[in-house]
Amino acid sequence: MSLRDAVERLLLADATRFERRILAMMEAVLARCSEPRTCTLIEELIAEEHQHLASLDAVSEDAADECEDATLKSGYLFKGETVCEMLREISQKEQASITFYALLADRTPVPGIRHAFQQIAEGEKGHVKRLAEHILAICGG
Repeated sequence: MSLRDAVERLLLADATRFERRILAMMEAVLARCSEPRTCTLIEELIAEEHQHLASLDAVSEDAADECEDATLKSGYLFKGETVCEMLREISQKEQASITFYALLADRTPVPGIRHAFQQIAEGEKGHVKRLAEHILAICGG
C-alpha cells in the first residue's frame, strides 16, 4: 500500500467515524422526540448525515466498513437529559465537524477527498444554522 493510500484510508476512516457518532446522537434524540417540528428536523438531518456517509463511501468503497466504533453500538450517552440539551450537544458536535472537515480538506493532497471534505463541511454549516434556529424557536435559546 502506498503512503497516499494509507493517508487516504486514515482520513476517510476518521471522517466516517465522526459522521457515525453524530448520526448516533441524532438517532438517540429521535427515539425520545415528541415535538413534531423537532422530530422533522432531526429526520431531515439524519437523511443528510447518511448522504455525508455516502459521499465518503463514494471516494473509498471500504471506508465505512473499516470504521466500526464499539461505543456507537450501544447508542450515544448524552450529558444532558432533555431533548433541548441533547440538541445543543448535537449542535456543538456539528460545529466541531465544520472545523474537522475544513482542516482535513486543507491538509489532504488528494483532490477527490479534498472536495468531499469541503462539501461535507458546507453541509454541516447548514446543520448548525438549522439547529440554532430550531433551538431558539423550541427551547428558547
